[in-house]
Amino acid sequence: MIIATAAVQIYVRKSDDKFVRFMSRSIPFPVARIGSGFSSDVITYQEYLIQLDSNRNIYQQIIKNRDIAGDEIKSDEEIKKDSLDDLINRAIDIKLAKDYKISYQESEVDKEIEQAISRAGGRDNFLNTVEAVYKKNLDDIK
Repeated sequence: MIIATAAVQIYVRKSDDKFVRFMSRSIPFPVARIGSGFSSDVITYQEYLIQLDSNRNIYQQIIKNRDIAGDEIKSDEEIKKDSLDDLINRAIDIKLAKDYKISYQESEVDKEIEQAISRAGGRDNFLNTVEAVYKKNLDDIK
């Protein structure tokens, strides 16, 4: 009964609500499901909130660093939709990679990160940008 009440509150309240954020960390409430049956993958509300926060922050950085016309500014609803779309697309990519047995080597990831570090003008610039824009650290992006 308590979980059912919490579930209703999760989906009724706004995503910035403290109760919603606390409960989504405690119980993996689903937002979307990719696939069907036992092989389906679930995107949790917590994952959605993390992506939403990241997308909001990225968008705020874009607005701050560029001259954007008023009609180009996205609404919060558009950012929410983009966040869910990002998670769904990522889950589909992962599922397809598993289905087609596509894998990667740790060395490939390291090479890509080293290239990004070089493009950013050094490790400190890269890590500062990743933290400021994406609110993530090096382990998160690997």
